[in-house]
Amino acid sequence: SEAVRIAANTAVSMFWLSPQLKQFGLSDNACPVNLMTSDITSDLITIENDLTIVYGDGTLPGFDCILLFPEQLAPVAAPEIVKKLQTNSNCDLFTLPIAERPVLLNYTRVGPDWINWEIWGNSMQLPELSDWPQVMCKTYTHTIGRAIEGEGIALGSLSLIQDEIKSGQLVRISPLTLTSVKGYYVAYPKGKQPQGAIKLLLDFLLK
Repeated sequence: SEAVRIAANTAVSMFWLSPQLKQFGLSDNACPVNLMTSDITSDLITIENDLTIVYGDGTLPGFDCILLFPEQLAPVAAPEIVKKLQTNSNCDLFTLPIAERPVLLNYTRVGPDWINWEIWGNSMQLPELSDWPQVMCKTYTHTIGRAIEGEGIALGSLSLIQDEIKSGQLVRISPLTLTSVKGYYVAYPKGKQPQGAIKLLLDFLLK
């Protein structure tokens, strides 16, 4: 049978979708799956793909969208950074003296709806974040990789990095969480109601 074509951006593919596809591949409903990863939106949103994971508000011309999970962003870091913060100071993370502030791992906003430290800080009414030391990373996934290595604090998309948090590679270091009006949706071309293997994979991802 023909492989199910599913597409997603790098962060979704790496952190959330690949582990899901592995579990699906081990299940009784397993079928061939072809994963296409790209950070170029026009590569993802095409009728060639049976299913596409998209970040947005759930409206996509020519596609039906079903919500997978909302976007929730919170600061995360490796356990050793968290330990250091706890021993150095009893105060809240965002009131730390300058000398004790870990680096914020930031990235360039490619899309207008992407949230980086600046947008997060403004939404949380923490203008003082602009005074923190920052390191620019190549991509969002790069910030998570460097955070795991203990190189600073990343802005974690909590639904995507569930495995890293569960395993203890990353720890939430503040209860402050920005719940965006956007979320992650699974989309398919309008009029092409998923059937057969496509429906089995869709149901698995939504469970």
